[in-house]
Amino acid sequence: MPHISKRRLEKQHTQDLFLEIVSVFERAGRRGELRQVLSQLLTSTEKIMLAKRLAVVAMLFQDIPIHDIAASLHMSPSTV
Repeated sequence: MPHISKRRLEKQHTQDLFLEIVSVFERAGRRGELRQVLSQLLTSTEKIMLAKRLAVVAMLFQDIPIHDIAASLHMSPSTV
């Protein structure tokens, strides 16, 4: 599990940072460099965590039961 600082940013600062991330992804996507940006930006653990999150969402949209999702992705049902 990645470490998250207990010192929180101000809400506006958090929103500004998020918008900057979106902007970087949009520019990289237009230039065909998104894969490279994500590869450099994310650690191996973060890549796995993000892939699992996206898989959970896709499986939920397919009405796959939570326990089946948890079993196939090696997660607890409460995480799903």
